Amino acid sequence: MTDVPLLAMQLLGFRLLLVPCAGRKGRCYLLAALAFSAAAFIKYTTLPVLVVFPLVLFLRNERRYALFALVPIVLLTLWSLWNLQEFGSAHLFGRPGGDHSALAILKRLLGILAAIGAVFPVVAAFAMGKFPAMRKWVWAAWLSMLLAFAAMASLVYTGQLGENVSDEVLRGIFTLNGTLFVALAFLAVPRKIWRVAPDRMALVLWAGGLAAFLALFAPMMATRHILLVLAPLLLLLAPMLDAAGAKARGLALASTAILGVLLTVSDKDYAGFYRDMAPRIAHDMGDKHTVWSAGHWGWQWYAAQAGMRTYAQHGEQPVAGDVIVLPEEYDAQSIAPYVQVVPLRTYDTPPSLGTFFNVEQFAGMYTSSFGKLPWSLSRSHLKVIQVYRVVDHGGAPLVQDPFGK
Repeated sequence: MTDVPLLAMQLLGFRLLLVPCAGRKGRCYLLAALAFSAAAFIKYTTLPVLVVFPLVLFLRNERRYALFALVPIVLLTLWSLWNLQEFGSAHLFGRPGGDHSALAILKRLLGILAAIGAVFPVVAAFAMGKFPAMRKWVWAAWLSMLLAFAAMASLVYTGQLGENVSDEVLRGIFTLNGTLFVALAFLAVPRKIWRVAPDRMALVLWAGGLAAFLALFAPMMATRHILLVLAPLLLLLAPMLDAAGAKARGLALASTAILGVLLTVSDKDYAGFYRDMAPRIAHDMGDKHTVWSAGHWGWQWYAAQAGMRTYAQHGEQPVAGDVIVLPEEYDAQSIAPYVQVVPLRTYDTPPSLGTFFNVEQFAGMYTSSFGKLPWSLSRSHLKVIQVYRVVDHGGAPLVQDPFGK
């Protein structure tokens, strides 16, 4: 995923922009401009940051360096002109976006909050630093919530509580947790910040600009997207964590590490299923004419490595006797409606203790929304790959469920 190198370039750019330089300022600002340019070429999500750069210079009364802020704009302009010359359109303006209705934007905002809350279980530690007089009460509430979550997880695993119920509880917890996290970040910002703390203003604009860009233009939400928003928010909140005390910092570290390990184990199992099944299916179906695969992401790579042909609706089509392999709950290209198929075989694997913190349902850690959690508690979810044989007649079109619904 490109979000990790993207975040690295943004962090480098803001490090050069905000932290005093040992040498000349102009040199640091030029390097910051080049870092932001690299970030923009990695992913256009950086565009809001290009607005923050000149605003910081304006707030610092350093307008003489404003030309450096134009470096990313000039490079993107040259890139777009080359696109027009070679392809007839600018790549920058041809990217698909999400639904721009008010309801869709609201859902994406809620999706951002839920994604933050799903991977950051330590808001209470920041609250203890912000409200020292209430530290004892916040500590008690934090421990109570952790114990309540452990009890709920036990009930789900033993089948005494339905997974649909736990999903709704988690949705509420994630959204509330993310909302409190963002609220604390706002409380970390002093009044009249543009006069007394332009660097903090830069962090606010960095986080707010990226969140607004994601809510307005992202075709889907994903946990990796919120990494970009978390960085400036954590920098704003860092003094609160320092003031929280060693005990709170220790529990925060332990909670984050445990959740990270559990989700990593589950995700490893999720990816391993498709890695292991691709050569197995290719071997089992190798004598059934051509084996076609549908589905993107890691599966597409594993299937191609195993010798399967990647299906494209507007390319060569399967013929009678060919096989189409399609993972369930997976982002996949649509199969042409005139291609008729009959079910041939199902490959699946049972859930395990390692997948109880489940990231598999419609690849939740890679594409989520307010309605589709990044992760959930599940002891029943199966990873499934369906195999179909193409027939001349007597079959049916391969109709896939909408991804993520």
